Amino acid sequence: MKLQNLFYTLIFIFAFALAGCDEPVEKIEPSRYHDSPAGNFEAFWHGLSDNYVFWHMDSTDWDALYKQYRPRITDTMSKDDLYSIFENMSATLIDGHYSITYPESSGRPRFNPRDLVLELGQRYFNEFLPRLYLEDAQFASDSMFLYGFIEQSTDKKLLYIRLNGFEITPRRFQLESHSEPGDLEFLENLQQLLLNPPAEVAGYILDIRDNGGGNVNDLNFIASPFTAERKVFGYLQPKLPGGRNAVAPKSLAFFEPAIPGKSNKLPLMVLTNSASVSMAEITPMALSTLDNVTVIGVNTFGGTAMFSEGEGYSGGGFKIPDGTSFYVSNALLTDLNGNSYEGKGFPPDVLIPIDINRLVNEREDNQLEKAIELLTR
Repeated sequence: MKLQNLFYTLIFIFAFALAGCDEPVEKIEPSRYHDSPAGNFEAFWHGLSDNYVFWHMDSTDWDALYKQYRPRITDTMSKDDLYSIFENMSATLIDGHYSITYPESSGRPRFNPRDLVLELGQRYFNEFLPRLYLEDAQFASDSMFLYGFIEQSTDKKLLYIRLNGFEITPRRFQLESHSEPGDLEFLENLQQLLLNPPAEVAGYILDIRDNGGGNVNDLNFIASPFTAERKVFGYLQPKLPGGRNAVAPKSLAFFEPAIPGKSNKLPLMVLTNSASVSMAEITPMALSTLDNVTVIGVNTFGGTAMFSEGEGYSGGGFKIPDGTSFYVSNALLTDLNGNSYEGKGFPPDVLIPIDINRLVNEREDNQLEKAIELLTR
């Protein structure tokens, strides 16, 4: 079966009815303000007030912050002082994707309220782990993806899959359009190992620790072989104009089977850590609805919101007159019980922090060892 037949361009179906919203009000466009300290401040405050999707669950008092900081805005204040106010006001927002990018001429670095700190680093996954654990490791050309076998006995193996990012879908289209067979063959082989595992494969380990996320459609590549029918794993609610709590009605978040009526029932262990972000959080959230999946590690980063495009939706990110841009999620994602993991992270089934001393001194990855133990007991 060709790889292109196994991809789906849509995971989420959106409801376009705009019922259940606050009383409609005129949406304030930041571009209406002048390029002055007061104008940029007002554009910033109103832009977040209208576009931020988490006001109903974020403890930040946006109105109180306005009253606190608006009197400090003067015509003669410096750009740096104004930008510091932006950062102070938004420092407690729970949106894991939120960031501020200033004009290049300002020389000011991009602002992220919550710094992402890698626990292990990509060199560990690309060089050291394969040498310690894998036989016959196969790498994509740029080491974005790799897989290999962990031998357990003469006739049983575990398939280890490492994703440094979720770039499978865009990579596939790029490869097909440029007729480059190398990585396309790599992805096809990996997909076949998920769809039709050899007899010696006893289970899988998906390692998405220190993974910064990527393309939402990659969920189908990983999850679809493990379900025989459409699998609903949560709900999506895009932000709407018309008030802070204006959101679209809930729509289903789901993934489809690769082959309807057929599923891979082998156990799958998913490794996560505090630097598993965005798609590296949505993926274990979705997979955890399957009976043969166990998530191992620690809570993920806490940036599970989505970006939705559709007529009538809030645009999410916005710019103010001086060119400063604000990156804001605009769709709330919750699990089947209505839980949001924004700002908290998705919890593992088996809580086990990485033991750096054991890794350095004994050359053993205790999180990976736990996955191997659960697959072979």
